[in-house]
Amino acid sequence: TLPPLSNRERLPELLNGLQLRGDGAEVGVNRGRFSTLLLNQWRGRKLHCVDLWGEYRDYSSGMNSPSRLSAAFNATVQALSRFPSERYAIHRGTSTDRAADFADGALDFAYIDANHQQSYVAADLAAYYPKVRPCGLIAGDDLFLREPVNGVRRALLDFALAHGLPVFTTPLNHRRGYCALEPDEHAPSSHASARPRSSASRCPAAPSPSPAAARACE
Repeated sequence: TLPPLSNRERLPELLNGLQLRGDGAEVGVNRGRFSTLLLNQWRGRKLHCVDLWGEYRDYSSGMNSPSRLSAAFNATVQALSRFPSERYAIHRGTSTDRAADFADGALDFAYIDANHQQSYVAADLAAYYPKVRPCGLIAGDDLFLREPVNGVRRALLDFALAHGLPVFTTPLNHRRGYCALEPDEHAPSSHASARPRSSASRCPAAPSPSPAAARACE
């Protein structure tokens, strides 16, 4: 069970409390604003920033323009340069391709906030699930943005059901976020299904929520 958090700005507090302080990945970085928050507040070893910073041919949006994407990449580089180089790494390319940069179980968490079309979200969840260690965390946001452009909710619910993952969400609003806690043990490498969490969990106990925290994790 996770303690209640009101929004994604509380995610570093949750990660620290769960002793998830190794390597983590932010999948979908844009201009590096959330990367900056994570690096400022999360006491982990290294944040891996994964983004294409390039056009999707099948995605129609004002955000999907070469000039805007180039500016976003430059803004990210500048934002991250404030931190020691050993605390972050930039992985430029498609999120599914860059998942190969990580060994299975290498990540304490993956925050997935890249292309929101259902097929892309499903592919990202499938690619990064094995990269997160048992008792780690998969998180993201934008559960209830307009469909069909946004397919986060459908992809997440299908994936969580298939893998037996408990899902915790923030209070209802258009950017409602989620956290899915990894089970103690992973399924075989096909990841067609996951073993249920054992009755004697090896996961660290979740911290008590701070007075400022209110409901679940964005």
